[in-house]
Amino acid sequence: MRSARIVRAFLRACSIASVGITLGLLSVASLQAQAPAAPNEVMTNRDIIALVKANVPAEVILAKIATSKGSFDVSTNGLIELNQAQVPSAIVKAMMERPASNAMPVAAPARRPTTVTVPTVRSALPLDSASNPHERRGFWFDLGIGLGSLGCSDCVGTVSGVSGQWALGGAINQKFLLGVGTNGWYKSEGGVNLSLTSIGVLARFYPSAAGGFHLEGGLGYAYGKIGVIDYGAASTSGTSAVLGLGWDMRIAKDWSLTPYFDGVGASFGGVGVNFGQYGIRVTTH
Repeated sequence: MRSARIVRAFLRACSIASVGITLGLLSVASLQAQAPAAPNEVMTNRDIIALVKANVPAEVILAKIATSKGSFDVSTNGLIELNQAQVPSAIVKAMMERPASNAMPVAAPARRPTTVTVPTVRSALPLDSASNPHERRGFWFDLGIGLGSLGCSDCVGTVSGVSGQWALGGAINQKFLLGVGTNGWYKSEGGVNLSLTSIGVLARFYPSAAGGFHLEGGLGYAYGKIGVIDYGAASTSGTSAVLGLGWDMRIAKDWSLTPYFDGVGASFGGVGVNFGQYGIRVTTH
């Protein structure tokens, strides 16, 4: 049969041609302060600046001002000094509203000390950054290029060549994408040109809605072609399957760089041909 002859020629050409994917949730920090002010302690501008430089939360500093005696310099020069030290305006305002003449009286020995509880301060960022979370919705498209290695069921060794892929589709939700795409491999050497292409439907699954790692798979149509200078070209077709993985690294709100690896298998009249490809692709979400 003509198809079988084409396959055998394709496999022989394969045999004679020249022959291997980081973001963390910043830890959540909690602060609780519980301390009555020392009766004889008098706070000054220098104390406030020291607390700010030590990254003490503003809520704690405000509570300290409210429960301590104060001798604050809120003159023009004093305010300039506070501003240069990047003291928050809420703290400066509290200093202005509590002059030295309004110092807190010393608590009577028999009284229970006042307890000031500072609310817990929390902060959290997504894996990549707060400005670029892994949001997947609506239309997506990617285009990639890399290297590939082709082999077959009756070949000895493998053949290295260039490879590429593109795909487009829509997001079902944060974890599941559907689309169509193509994977291709090409080699030209010694007057022989070889190519193998897979076109089909594919699905991508993200185990974590907040992460970039994903698995993909698809089924479709395979097309193989061999061309020999001065002898012409022949082609054959069959079915194909794709399995792969990748990791989206968000570089902007709607853009990612994605290292990937795909394994493509094709069947031409019962004869198996396959290639693995690895590379980098640009993805828009």
